[in-house]
Amino acid sequence: MQRNKGVSPVVLPRVQDTIINEFAFVRVDSGAFTYGFDNQTRNLPYAYFIMKYEVTCAQYYQFLKAQLHKGDVWIEGKYVMKNLKGYLAVKDSVRFIKILDAAIYRSGDTLALNPFFAQHPVTQVNWFGCMEFCRYYELNLPTRHEWEKAARGNTGWVFPWGNNIDSSRANYRGSKHPFQFGTTPVGFFNGQNFKGFQTNNSPSPYGCYDMAGNAYEYTVEYWCKVTGGGGGYHYHTAGMVAAPFQNCYGLPIPAHTGICDTADGFRAVYKPNFQP
Repeated sequence: MQRNKGVSPVVLPRVQDTIINEFAFVRVDSGAFTYGFDNQTRNLPYAYFIMKYEVTCAQYYQFLKAQLHKGDVWIEGKYVMKNLKGYLAVKDSVRFIKILDAAIYRSGDTLALNPFFAQHPVTQVNWFGCMEFCRYYELNLPTRHEWEKAARGNTGWVFPWGNNIDSSRANYRGSKHPFQFGTTPVGFFNGQNFKGFQTNNSPSPYGCYDMAGNAYEYTVEYWCKVTGGGGGYHYHTAGMVAAPFQNCYGLPIPAHTGICDTADGFRAVYKPNFQP
């Protein structure tokens, strides 16, 4: 497929962090954006805020601890369970929202956080686990249009930062970064030199990091596991982490609430007129 190389020069928006509920967000203005592998031009008629980074293990751990303290979640084996209510797609029911792992694990009757993974993106959360986090903080998951606009702007680029990729810009399978075989800390590819490994600063046009590679990212559409994070670190090589990557398994498919992957993560959006 012939890819649009984008207009020249590309005029990028001025990026400024906004702190909402202690999370770093960036503003995405209304207007045109590039969408899909065929580089359609679409329009979003409203502005919104999206998290600058993927939700971290530390942030999700704090959410779970607060829920555990209130008795709103409980631990069953390797699962964190919750009584889910108010979803149009499914009946009220008890379901798991997080599979415990090396980052967030069981310690007696409570949960513990491995400090090594504190700033890595949380993974092994399902769609409900993402939505419950968002509801708790009066946020939401992005729509697939909101996610892609934040990832690409109206540049026509293949990746959030341009048309070329190498291991200095994103975490994908075989990229040989210092955290090989796992996630990288959120925002790792920011131009830093980490133990001799030189990164390139690789945000999206609106200032979001890890919108290609690292964790997959859920969107709000329950019927479609649009994993916006390009390909994830676990499966996808450099050729498979483009910003418009639609689904970790190919075409959009119904979300299977009984499964979540070791690479499934998310980031949230904030809209001033949000209704929980």
